[in-house]
Amino acid sequence: MDRHLAAILAADVVGYSRLMGRDEAGTLARLMAHRKEFLDPTIRNHRGRIVKLMGDGMLVEFASVVDALECAVEMQRGMLERNQADYADQRIEFRIGINLGDVIVEGKDIYGDGVNVAARLEALAKPGGICISGMVHASVGNKLPLRYVDMGEQQVKNIDQPVRAYHVEAQSTAQPTGTSGRGASLLVCDDDMAEPQTVSLASGEAVVFTRSYPGHDDKNEDALGVFEGSDGRICLVVADGVGGLANGHEASAFVVAKIKEWMSKENPPTLEEFIKKANDALMEKIPRAGTTISVVEVNGAALLSSHAGDSTTMVVGQKGRVKLKVDNHSPVGMSESLGLIDEDQALHHPKRHYLNNMLGDPALWVETHEMTLAARDTVLLASDGLWDNLYISEVVDIIRAGKLSDAALMLANATTSRMDTPGTPSPSKPDDLTFILYRPDPTRVAEDADD
Repeated sequence: MDRHLAAILAADVVGYSRLMGRDEAGTLARLMAHRKEFLDPTIRNHRGRIVKLMGDGMLVEFASVVDALECAVEMQRGMLERNQADYADQRIEFRIGINLGDVIVEGKDIYGDGVNVAARLEALAKPGGICISGMVHASVGNKLPLRYVDMGEQQVKNIDQPVRAYHVEAQSTAQPTGTSGRGASLLVCDDDMAEPQTVSLASGEAVVFTRSYPGHDDKNEDALGVFEGSDGRICLVVADGVGGLANGHEASAFVVAKIKEWMSKENPPTLEEFIKKANDALMEKIPRAGTTISVVEVNGAALLSSHAGDSTTMVVGQKGRVKLKVDNHSPVGMSESLGLIDEDQALHHPKRHYLNNMLGDPALWVETHEMTLAARDTVLLASDGLWDNLYISEVVDIIRAGKLSDAALMLANATTSRMDTPGTPSPSKPDDLTFILYRPDPTRVAEDADD
């Protein structure tokens, strides 16, 4: 019997039974393709040894804990990219747990608490996420450019002592590709960011942020996209899966991926027409799911806003003039826009989360607006996690001037702080929070005489 110290990676397919129930042959084919083309080579490249396969999962041994964590990060980043080609209800996602501990070797198999803890950590990971033990965290230290969220002491099944666990935030899981020049592309779904991220575009600059609400263990149901076409057009999109329906996170990711598809077409239909086509596809592929959406297309100085639901768009000038603020498609939002209630009443209304328009509904309608951007305008798209917690005047003060990255950080902090203080006179509604800030390159648009 041989004993040695090893880094153990345990991976498991999220919702494997559900995937097999829907399409057994297709699921197996996709899983085998992912393994052959990507997962197995990635493990070999990081000097890992696949100990065993369990149908929907795998156990991998590494001599180096740094190799193990680097491999896990590359696996999750790569699967995020590979899944973009599949419909939301067909995507194969993994949870990964990593532990460093003593193992017992028998033949080609390994046993012991080192293995058991890795399996328990895998169960604590988010879909598409990585959970590591305190031993891994201490051993890796600052050797890798990663962020870690301390999950505290976790009491896990069949392990006597609590296990210190950390969620790994691999920044480039949500990093844009081609962020200099033409063709930048960023699609983020089922993910949490520690802080806002900047996307450099040929036409300007965007800063993005997304995070599930505090203390919420389920998936982040929001998704966002920043897409730049070869013709210089850009498209910004925020979607918020409807939590009262099944598969909200899949619906939002599906629709954002469809908008990316629209951007790649040579002769696309109008954005409004395509959103309606995306709605038809959503109802076919993911029945009984729903999502809101807010989309902005920018072509030079021309801005086209399209939205459905309570994810909405605002454009603010440098001096604080609100040039565009689209309506919230809810009974409460409509009442506010008609002047029947004021903003404060709307933000404290017990039914402000009710919707009367969304994708996933055959009665969908799309509200559109057109305007011309000026040199120092700021565009904001956000899910209701922002709009339900801050007054418009507060948002304007934060975003109207200064560095866009600083504004984004202040916006995230202000909204989070408000969510964390329920029962105060200020509005407070815990929710997933997602937003995109955009400013055009001032050399590409005209100055605004009024601002």
